[in-house]
Amino acid sequence: MARQIEAAHRTALAKGEVGIRERQKAPTLSHFADRFRSFIQVRCDAKPNTVVFYHNKLERLLRFDFLADARLDSIDEALIERFVSERRKQVEPATVNRELATLRRMLRLAQEWKVIDRVPRVRLLHGERIRDFVLDRRAERQYLENAPQPLRDIALLILETGLRIGEVLMLQCEHIKSEALPGARFGYLRVVTGKSRNARRNIPLTDKVALMLRRRMTEADST
Repeated sequence: MARQIEAAHRTALAKGEVGIRERQKAPTLSHFADRFRSFIQVRCDAKPNTVVFYHNKLERLLRFDFLADARLDSIDEALIERFVSERRKQVEPATVNRELATLRRMLRLAQEWKVIDRVPRVRLLHGERIRDFVLDRRAERQYLENAPQPLRDIALLILETGLRIGEVLMLQCEHIKSEALPGARFGYLRVVTGKSRNARRNIPLTDKVALMLRRRMTEADST
């Protein structure tokens, strides 16, 4: 027995010398969820809506015990398809796809952290409803006439410049430039942050937006 123990110890030492390490048992999805929440909280701290999005989708995933109790290295295409089949009985494809995207990001993060070796293929569902709505001039005018402040000015800024709501809310006075860009007449906005490098850009102002911004900045100075 002593010789067997010695042999096992020598084998472990030899593996260590050449970089072979015994892999720890992978955590379950529910246990890994805490690390994922912390990661999202830190990385998306400036985007509270994104934090809420991932938190909500994660909670939906963990409601399925067969998925929550599964070890990460045992989550394969078959188990994911079981989740899709069960969840599809309750919600539309778009909702299922957002939850699948959350699961995929978790598994990719686990692979990046060397918790698992492989990420299974996550197939999204077809058949998402296209929810486009074209705002015509009549509806635009009605909204701007009836919307209270500051929603009226926010809507005007979005309609005239194409800014995202998050970009509008992040604007500061120093981002508004009075000098016009080449080919423009009324100054421009500087978007300094966004989801990608392309989100950082200069946007020419229209006459309506330039007038509104001057008014708001004058009111801010007077108070």
